[in-house]
Amino acid sequence: MWLEAFLAVVEHGSHNEAAKRTGCSQSTISRYLFELQDWLRRPLFVSNYLGELTDDGIAFRETAQKVVALLEESRGPNRRKVSIKDIDMSKLRKPKADAT
Repeated sequence: MWLEAFLAVVEHGSHNEAAKRTGCSQSTISRYLFELQDWLRRPLFVSNYLGELTDDGIAFRETAQKVVALLEESRGPNRRKVSIKDIDMSKLRKPKADAT
């Protein structure tokens, strides 16, 4: 869900437009992006509500696209599409803090 929200904002340029395109509320998109950035421990967007990426966001975009493509491919041709709404984000673990 986090990755789809991230990519939707990148593609459509705002939380509001991404929400319309994904069928989520704007507050849900915002929450997913906050959680993703918290999990990564770095900001991905220059502004909280516009789709302008930081350098980290630009670097992460390609990774997010690859992961989403792999997940879609792993479903196989006859499986229903999984929506970001179907994923329980509370079950994802944050990475351990860097030991630097």
